[in-house]
Amino acid sequence: MQVCLLSPTCLIPTEEVDPDRVAELQAQILRTGCWEVPITAEKDALCVMDGHHRLAVAEALQLRLVPVLLLDYSTVRVESWRPGVTITPASILEMARSGRKFPCKTTRHIFDQGLPACNLPLEGLRCPVPTEDALTNSSHHEAACHNHHKTDLSLSPILRPATADLLADNGALLLDWVARHGSPINLIWPDELEGNVAALRDVLRESGVAHALYYGAKVNKSPGLMAAALRAKAGVDVSSVYELRDARQLGAEGAQLVATGPAKTPAFHKELIGCNALISVDSPEELEDLIRELPASGPAQPVLLRLRPASQARSRFGMPVAVFRHCLSRIAGESRLRFDGLHFHLSGYDWESRAQAIDEAAGLIDESRALGFAPRMIDIGGGLPIQYVDQRAYRAYLEIQKPEDYRTGRVPASFYPYGGELSAAEWLRCLLQARMADGRSIASYFVQEGLLLALEPGRALADQAAISVFRVSRVKAVGPDAHVVFVEGSSFSACETWFASEFLVDPILVPAMSPPAAARPIRAYLAGHSCLDDDVLSNRWLTFPFPPRAGDLLVYANTAAYQMDLLENEFHRHPMPSRLCVIQDAKGQPTLVPDTIGEAQCSARPLAS
Repeated sequence: MQVCLLSPTCLIPTEEVDPDRVAELQAQILRTGCWEVPITAEKDALCVMDGHHRLAVAEALQLRLVPVLLLDYSTVRVESWRPGVTITPASILEMARSGRKFPCKTTRHIFDQGLPACNLPLEGLRCPVPTEDALTNSSHHEAACHNHHKTDLSLSPILRPATADLLADNGALLLDWVARHGSPINLIWPDELEGNVAALRDVLRESGVAHALYYGAKVNKSPGLMAAALRAKAGVDVSSVYELRDARQLGAEGAQLVATGPAKTPAFHKELIGCNALISVDSPEELEDLIRELPASGPAQPVLLRLRPASQARSRFGMPVAVFRHCLSRIAGESRLRFDGLHFHLSGYDWESRAQAIDEAAGLIDESRALGFAPRMIDIGGGLPIQYVDQRAYRAYLEIQKPEDYRTGRVPASFYPYGGELSAAEWLRCLLQARMADGRSIASYFVQEGLLLALEPGRALADQAAISVFRVSRVKAVGPDAHVVFVEGSSFSACETWFASEFLVDPILVPAMSPPAAARPIRAYLAGHSCLDDDVLSNRWLTFPFPPRAGDLLVYANTAAYQMDLLENEFHRHPMPSRLCVIQDAKGQPTLVPDTIGEAQCSARPLAS
């Protein structure tokens, strides 16, 4: 049995649907970003056997193609879900010819053989690319159904349920929010960060490892996300005096704070000392600067020494082992300092390099104990990966991408692993199970040595916590089959192109009104509204199911980590994009509150609507 792709308009429904079930199924399909179960239909009449609710979802999503398994009634048995009602193949075919429909849940089709899955990205069904060899040899239906197609390799985003529901059911609300607050608008769900903290904490508790989780606040300027971390009883990793002040205003105590950045100013040191926050010392020069700021009396200042593991020999951060030992001896002679352990932060996203670095750190923990210190932690920094898109679609895209897929005529040299194999929790589990040189698992090492495992995830805690919404201002033809879509906003609010890379996640088109029935797909890249030729949100050619129009919205999912506000500015005197928290009102409907320090608990009076 083979799955083919047909236009939903080719299929004839013979049964009514339950609107609630359609909405539930639509949200589920949007969450996964893939179509996983084909519709079954009679091969000649094209009447639907099983999949009426899926067909309704395809129509609601305006899919141009849908996976279909064509069968005949010689291999399919039928009966009725309703007692006392007799259903036959002949009665179903007659219903199809009449244009009428059975009530919902009348017909039951029984398939003696298991049905194949399909796992096709939604964007490929929205924007099919014609190809000469069809997915099946069912040429009988090509004239009626616009030809079968293979799907193009799209990179549809993985969506959290609330985001999927908003895009599926509340396009008008989203349009209203942009009309009120401008474009682009960054929408934050702080509660998602709390869930991400819980997922990592569950893995650590399973292994029995004592731990300290700090939210890497540098990934986003949102006070709402910082407050959510504190509500989840996580700490905050602050990289500037300004992040420190925000965390303190939100109620963070010194014991909940760590400062791991390498370039701390005297003012930053002074305020960290003032609240007795944990300080990671990057160099002997920083250690001397810190000592000069220490008061003559008061509690000992807790510090970590930042190690530069052997695998990071060219890094400008941290200290090689010889310098580490020098700093340790300096701390031994300074009673105002307390050595709490080691810190490192590695580039890349593999857990294996972290396991190797923990082995290095373990030897230095032993050395420090022999010198009379009582270290209590090894801090491994961040770098836990997250999954933006389906890993199979991502891998397939990387395998076939070519220079012509980019308006620059060049494939970027590197990308973040948007479709990696491991979630952050799975990555952490792999790390804890890894073996050290002495044969112990890393989890056993921490338990037996009485050490805390500290982490500063940023991206992994902000996973799925925000979307960025841009309003289309104009579509311009730049060739026979090439367009540029201009948006109200700039690539400073979607910044990967400024790092000679690309955000390999497709934007979601939310039309302001229904597209014309005869609209055809177009190919386009996305550009910002500035006068800079390099102000481009996507150099990758994107295929849209119909031409975007002024007033339509383009939604980028999962932008909380670095993407949405790393480079934001007021170029051309445009105001900074609005950043708002999405909460539920008293009726359970989504509404907005300002993402400010004063409203960081996201429980204040919603904005007027």
